[in-house]
Parts: sequence; structure tokens; C-alpha cells
Amino acid sequence: MSLVKSIQRFFLLLGIYIVKRPPKYYYELEDEIRNSFAKHSTGILHIGAHHGQEREFYSRYGIKVIWIEAIPEVFETLKSNIENISNQSAICALVGDKNRSVDFYLSNNLYSASSIYELSDNSGFKNVVIEGKTTLRMTTLDDLFPDDSLNTYNHWVIDVQGSELNVLVGGHNSLKFCKSIQIEVSTRQTYINGSKYFEIKELLSNEGFFPLWEPGIDVHTDLIFIRKF
Repeated sequence: MSLVKSIQRFFLLLGIYIVKRPPKYYYELEDEIRNSFAKHSTGILHIGAHHGQEREFYSRYGIKVIWIEAIPEVFETLKSNIENISNQSAICALVGDKNRSVDFYLSNNLYSASSIYELSDNSGFKNVVIEGKTTLRMTTLDDLFPDDSLNTYNHWVIDVQGSELNVLVGGHNSLKFCKSIQIEVSTRQTYINGSKYFEIKELLSNEGFFPLWEPGIDVHTDLIFIRKF
């Protein structure tokens, strides 16, 4: 069976029907794929929660969620937003590659582009600047969940503004529970010294994952990686 046919059959299991469409529909297809992985998961670990914008979607499908948000002020809003939603909990933590204190750069767009890395001149974020910084204590995912408490959270969403590789390195042991990952990647230097797509792909490949598609040139976007059967 060809690779294309195999992928089509895989998506059929998720209720996604691949048909030929004009290029303007590609983004809609990507959204449909991302949503399908979330809906078919046994639980979601969402790292880089911000205000929990996806909370209603997750709740609509009865998906249990652990949210992780680094910025204390943003965490308070997140906690308020999900307090009446069952099966959703939140942790205030900066997740990374080791236990250490780091500078954390705060952006002017409600902190949504904030990171342990500074924005580059080629970030592509229009009218977004760093307006200050604070110091936060970083911990690893493996230290945050030292037991098997993530064993039913098999879909991860990682949206941490350039520190995706740090999260994966610090979550090496926890990654065994994960079957699919929606992760933000860059093929340009969005953040100074931030994660590069080829680094993320190499690490995840060594852990048995592969990307469902390749990102374009000079982009900052979301991808889906799935574990090989």
C-alpha cells in the first residue's frame, strides 16, 4: 500500500476525509486534523496555556485537560476561566530543560508572545515587542510529573514561544505516554536562540514520532507529530 493510501486510511479512522481542494482550503484541513487528534485523545496536556482559549472546545467533547501556564498573572485568569469546567485543571509552572532560574521576557500582546528567549528582528510578529522581563523558576516536565500521572494524557499541545525543544528535553521520560503532539515550530529565527524545526524533528524522530506534513520556508506555525505504530 502506498504511503498516501496509508495516510488516507489513518485519517479515515479519525473521521477525516481527504479530498482534492484548492490551496485556500489547506489551512482548514490543518485545523480539522488538529481538532480530530484532540477529540480522539484520552486526555490533553496543554503546555503554554495562556488564558485557555481552547477550553470550550475541549469541554464540548468531554476531554480531560491539564493546562500549564508560566506567568502568574496569566495563570490567575486561566484558573478563573476554567473553574466551572469539569475535567480541566491548571498548574502554574515554567516547564523547560532543567531546574534553574531564568529571565523571562514579557511581550506587549497580553503576554502571548512571552518567552525565555528574546524576539528576533525577524520574528514576523507585527507590532509585538518585549516590554519588560521577570525572573521565573524553571522545572522539567519529568520533575513536575515524577510518577505515571500522565499515562492517560496521550495528546500534547506545546505552545511555548521558542522553548519547545527545552520542554521536550525535560520531558524525556514523560514522553512515553504521548501518542501525538501539536507543537509550534519555526523555520526562521523567530526567537533569538529559540528552538529550530530540524532540532525538534530530530529529537522526536529519535523518540519514534514523525510529522504529518513539513512546514514551509520562513514560517512560524503549528505541526502535528504522531508516534509510529
